Parts: sequence; C-alpha cells; structure tokens
Amino acid sequence: MQDCFGIRVIVYFLSQILFVDREIRTNPAFEVSTDHPPIVYLSEDLHRRLAINHIERKDKESGYASVHYIVRLRESQISRDKRPWFELQLRTMAEDLWGEIEHILGYKPGIRTSFAVRKQFRIISRELEGIDEHFNFLFEELLRFQEE
Repeated sequence: MQDCFGIRVIVYFLSQILFVDREIRTNPAFEVSTDHPPIVYLSEDLHRRLAINHIERKDKESGYASVHYIVRLRESQISRDKRPWFELQLRTMAEDLWGEIEHILGYKPGIRTSFAVRKQFRIISRELEGIDEHFNFLFEELLRFQEE
C-alpha cells in the first residue's frame, strides 16, 4: 500500500503541471518509484498538448483528473529499506474542486451510483477541463504580454 499518507500539490494553471512534474522527477530530495511509475488521469487530448508523454495515461470512468506519483524521500534517518513510499497527487484547483465534490457525492466504495449521476460527473469534468484551458490561456497570454 503506497498511499497510507500522501501529499496533494495544487497548481493554478495547467502549464504549471509541467514545472512541478519536472521538479518531482529531478529533485534530489525525491525518489520516484519505478515499480509504480507515475500515472496521468487526463484526457488524451490534454495529455498530448501538455507534452507529458513520458507518463502513462489512464482514464477513470468518473472523469477524475490528476497526476499521481509514488515517491519517497532520499534522505532520512529511517533506513532506505524501511523508508515509506507515499502518494503525491498533482492537479489544478479546478480538478481539486471536482475531486472533492465527487468524493462527497459520488465516491462510495462498494456502492454504485446511477448512470445519470456518473454521466453528470463526466460532463462536469470535461467542462472544468475547458475552464482550466481558458485560465491557462489567459495566464500564458499575460506572461507573453509582460515579456514583450
């Protein structure tokens, strides 16, 4: 079990996922599991456009969106073989909002929700992805404008 405890990193904009991903993979403080490599839960289109092809993409039926890493600290007073792994979730604020509400209303282990409810969660997930893309466009345009 890799997620006895975990960390959630929330970014404002989609393009910031790339920076955090690079930091996780290159930071000497973290060891990323090779037995449980990172997984991207994003649409195929967004996965391609964000250019995070180095991470395997999977779909969640619900429309859940996030990037998951299993990591542990490289330096610790705990011996390496006993050092715990933990889950690090990386997502935007919109994805986090969706995840929290879906967890309250739709995620019940062992209990299935109706088709209509599941469909609504997928629709809301796609709409929030579009909102994330609009905010990201504004962010990148403002950065470009400031550089000029």
